Amino acid sequence: MISKIIKKVKAQKNLKSSVGSYSRTLGPPPADAHSSETDEYVVNYQRGLELYYERKYEESIELFTQLIDQGKSEQLTSNCYYWIGECRFSMGNYRGAMRAFSEVLALKTSRKYQDARKQIYLCQLYMEGLDALSLPGPEGHPIGNWLNSLSLEQ
Repeated sequence: MISKIIKKVKAQKNLKSSVGSYSRTLGPPPADAHSSETDEYVVNYQRGLELYYERKYEESIELFTQLIDQGKSEQLTSNCYYWIGECRFSMGNYRGAMRAFSEVLALKTSRKYQDARKQIYLCQLYMEGLDALSLPGPEGHPIGNWLNSLSLEQ
């Protein structure tokens, strides 16, 4: 588990300059997003992801927030909250990221439920001063043992 979290943090710090690879990582949009009524919604959702991978976090947050306000797809709404959390996390706004990830947890059917829980733990670590302690991170440090001991099961 810790290695997955470390990989995710490293990936966020070393985002690829090419946006085209995100669809291979993220997969297709959820099945409930494929009606003709939501085509524009899905296009805008994909654009929000592109903005995230281009490190245009404020623009990405703005677009995802607009999509949440439209509320056309519960699954994509949950994903929008998740990506708002990722944007805020990447910007160092861990408290704001936790709020967004908490919205994902409120929707227990979310495909991002477990990912959001893990990100909340990471936010807590950063807010508790992991950086202030000048630690290289959880790997190879006692705090990594603590993180491994956390139960992420529902």
